[in-house]
Amino acid sequence: MKRLEAEERLLQSSKEQHDAEIARQQGILENLRKLPRPGPLVLDHAPANRAIQPLNDRSAENERQLDGSNIGKFMRPVKEVLPTALWILALALLSPLLVKAIAYYVIAPIAARRAPVCLLPRMSGEFSTAIGVTGNESGPTTPSRVSLPLSLDERSELLVLPSYLQGMPLTAQSDTKWLLDWSMPLTSLFAGMYRLTRIRPISDERITVSSSLDPLAEFSLLDVPVGSALVLRPSCLVGFIQTRGEPLKITRHWRFG
Repeated sequence: MKRLEAEERLLQSSKEQHDAEIARQQGILENLRKLPRPGPLVLDHAPANRAIQPLNDRSAENERQLDGSNIGKFMRPVKEVLPTALWILALALLSPLLVKAIAYYVIAPIAARRAPVCLLPRMSGEFSTAIGVTGNESGPTTPSRVSLPLSLDERSELLVLPSYLQGMPLTAQSDTKWLLDWSMPLTSLFAGMYRLTRIRPISDERITVSSSLDPLAEFSLLDVPVGSALVLRPSCLVGFIQTRGEPLKITRHWRFG
């Protein structure tokens, strides 16, 4: 009993100490609650502005010096015009692709649904290409080729654009025909058929036609018999062979609607 009473006194003493500590902490808490609430936090930018003001002044001075220099005078209009120039350049680069896309996906389907154009109702519309070595035999259409050999005799003459002529016999007579047809000067100019090279061999000769500018260009020789006619895009024509004294006949055919 004496031992238990001693422990009880120790526990009672410890309890009193804890109660006193709790009372002290509650007093501190009550004092903190009585303190006034602090106002909102306000930063004073004045010291920071005073610190960076010399840097701003130095930067403005550098910009004034740069604007007054030759580089600044040159770059000022460049900065003003550069965005517009870039848009124009992008439009110039993309416009061919846009035109081709519209032609392929819009115009071509509409044209394919239209009725075919009939130039000569009583003709079959068939044509052939010259495949013989003498240049006067004809047969079915043959595949085009990058280099096209032509055979000429003393009765024929060749009129061809100079950029497509890859060789000429030394014995052949040659001169320049300035226009394909003097009765149609504008048509000849717009078709690109001007300043043609005319070759007249004095015997059977062989001449090669190929492009010196476009390595992918291919050629084919179309045989148009006497009394027949051929309609084609002028840009697809690089030259023709005709009999001397019987020049090629070009006619106008206007089509409206």
